[in-house]
Amino acid sequence: MDKIQRTQHYYQLVIDKFTASGRSPHQLQVHKELLELVKTCSSYEEIHSKMKSQGFYEKPAQALFMDKMASLRDAALVNGFNEVAETYDQKYKEVAADYSQAYATGYEQEVARKLNKIGNIVGAVNALFQLYLQFLSRNDYEDPMEYVTKVRNLANEIHGNGSELADALNDSYNREHVELNDQAYQEFVRCIIELNTGNIGHHFDPKGCDEEFNELWPKLKEQKDKIKEIGKAEEARSKRKVYIAIPPDEEGGEYLYVEPREEGR
Repeated sequence: MDKIQRTQHYYQLVIDKFTASGRSPHQLQVHKELLELVKTCSSYEEIHSKMKSQGFYEKPAQALFMDKMASLRDAALVNGFNEVAETYDQKYKEVAADYSQAYATGYEQEVARKLNKIGNIVGAVNALFQLYLQFLSRNDYEDPMEYVTKVRNLANEIHGNGSELADALNDSYNREHVELNDQAYQEFVRCIIELNTGNIGHHFDPKGCDEEFNELWPKLKEQKDKIKEIGKAEEARSKRKVYIAIPPDEEGGEYLYVEPREEGR
C-alpha cells in the first residue's frame, strides 16, 4: 500500500467513524469530499495543491465547528432552552457563511447570560415552593400578607430575568425541579398565583391576636407550676431519636424509618 492508498484508507476510516456515530454530518461530508479528491491525485504535492485551491485547509475545522453548534443547539431545544438554541443557531449560520466567524467568541458570553437567567428563574421557582410549604404550615398568628409580599418579590425577580410568574411556573423545565406529582404541583401553582394577586381568603387581625393573648396569658401564668410538671412527665417518658426517612418506591406506599448508625460503628 503506497502513501496515496494509505491516505485514502485513513479518510475511509474517518468516514466510517462519522457514519457510525451519526452525530457529525458536516465532518462526514467534508471527509467524503476529501476522499474523492485524493482518488484523483497521483502525488502528495497534487493533493496539497488541490486541497489549498478548493478550501480544504479550512473546511474540516469549519465542519467541526458547525457540528458543535448544531449539537449544542439541538441539546438546548431538547431541554427547552429556546433562547439559548437561537444563539447557537445564529453562530452556526455565521460560521457556515464565513469560517473566520468561528474566532469571534461573543456568542459564549451571550449563552452564559441566558443560562444565568434560566438558573435565576429556577432558583426563584424553588424559593416559591419553599415559601408554599411554609405558607401551608403557618400558624394562626402569622400575618399571611407577609407571604403575599415574599411571593411578589420573587415574581419581580422572575420578571427581571425575562419571564412572568405564570409562565415560569408552567414551564416544563422549571416543573422538573419541584418534587411533586402533577395534581399537587397544580395546587402549588394555584396557591402561588392567588398569593401573588393578594387573594388569600383570610385577613390577619393583629389587634384581635393581642386581645386574645392578653386574655390567655394571665391564665397560663396561674397554671405555670402545673405546666412545668406536665413537661417533666412528658420528658421522662419520651426518648428522642433521629431517624432517616426512606420514601416508598410507589405512590401510596409506606415510609421506612431507619436509625442512622453512629460514627465509628
